[in-house]
Amino acid sequence: RAMSPSRSRSPKRKAVGAGSDERVEAAVAARRAELTQARESSVGLLVRPVRTLSLFGRALSEFALTTLAQLVVSRPVVYVGFPLFLGWLITHLAFPALYAPPTCIAGSGSATAAAGGGPLYLPALYVYEFGWWLVLGILSSIGFGSGLHSGIMFLWPFVMRVVAEVEVHQSTRFNNVYNHPCLFEPYGTHGDGTDTFFNKLVLVWPAVIVWGAGTAIGELPPYFVTRAAKRAGTRSGEFETELAEAKNKTDLVSRIKVATIDFTRRNGFLG
Repeated sequence: RAMSPSRSRSPKRKAVGAGSDERVEAAVAARRAELTQARESSVGLLVRPVRTLSLFGRALSEFALTTLAQLVVSRPVVYVGFPLFLGWLITHLAFPALYAPPTCIAGSGSATAAAGGGPLYLPALYVYEFGWWLVLGILSSIGFGSGLHSGIMFLWPFVMRVVAEVEVHQSTRFNNVYNHPCLFEPYGTHGDGTDTFFNKLVLVWPAVIVWGAGTAIGELPPYFVTRAAKRAGTRSGEFETELAEAKNKTDLVSRIKVATIDFTRRNGFLG
């Protein structure tokens, strides 16, 4: 009986799949050897800046050609991201009055801290405010131990200033958007009884939560590097040496270190 077309092509497909697997394994082996060589040669900006920047450029270009390229052609970006960006660009260039900043009219008894301004100013400001705190959070943790301390420089001074303004005005009715031109401009009545602990939390929650989400996102690159090393079957020589030294010691800190590592290995993510 004649063989169906799908069955007749199956050996060729298997051969192609086997060839693809071999190429992937060869690429993984080459990258593993390159990483081992880089680790043994003490790659770093202070030790070998040219080599380090070259490896960083290669990794960045590979990331741009793979992950970013897939993100750009993804459905959410194509059907939502691009239309929103084009709409913002067209309206911003053709109708700049829509994004005109407001005028500060704060004062005792006023119903708002600002008046006027374009109808799209506040939506654009909120998007910018979200991106501002998110990027600051990412910068605080993405540097592999040398990140920008944006919490000390931006977030916590802002939180302390918000609390101080509440104590001064005895009210939470003031503008608390960090990038607003009328920041901390009060409205309403002085001492209106809104200076409660919960209302203070509501004022600082958005910035703190978005900044915290950024710090979590900034921890993803080290996580992916560690996961890739684990899948490749490699181990950090420095980590293994430090762990072996801790096991041979009897002090409390070494015992806690060994117990913590063993607990994490047994329980995984939950640990």
